[in-house]
Amino acid sequence: MQAVLIGGVVGASPFLWLTIWLSTYPSANKNSDKLSEFGEALWFALLPLTISCAIVLAAAIVIGLPLTWFLKRREYVSGGAYVVAGAGAGLLIPIVTLFFAGILDAYWFALLGAFSGAATGASWSRSMRGLKPRVVMQGEANSLLPSGERVG
Repeated sequence: MQAVLIGGVVGASPFLWLTIWLSTYPSANKNSDKLSEFGEALWFALLPLTISCAIVLAAAIVIGLPLTWFLKRREYVSGGAYVVAGAGAGLLIPIVTLFFAGILDAYWFALLGAFSGAATGASWSRSMRGLKPRVVMQGEANSLLPSGERVG
């Protein structure tokens, strides 16, 4: 989940600054309810992060999890592989989406997607390194506590 959040923040950051800045302006409607106005401003401010995290989560499920399975099966788990795959997927997802939507002049989103994908891949590979199992030698298993510490 940390990798998805990091990738979402990287992907949303240019827009997040703009929407946070725009949401701080007071409303022109003096008769509006202050609490609902605050809620609308907060939603507007966080909308890019919400959209970006949803896209990164979907890509992590559809691309990242099968990639992890494939790399583990081939015994080629490395940080570079996750970063390159994340950047490649992040580059292609906006290009394909914009192409099918008929939007031909916003391909700079692909660069932002590549940065987001690379950040997600780097974070995911760091989290995968921390999950390596401890090797227990034969006859040693009975002398270990569940925490991995030795007894006696």
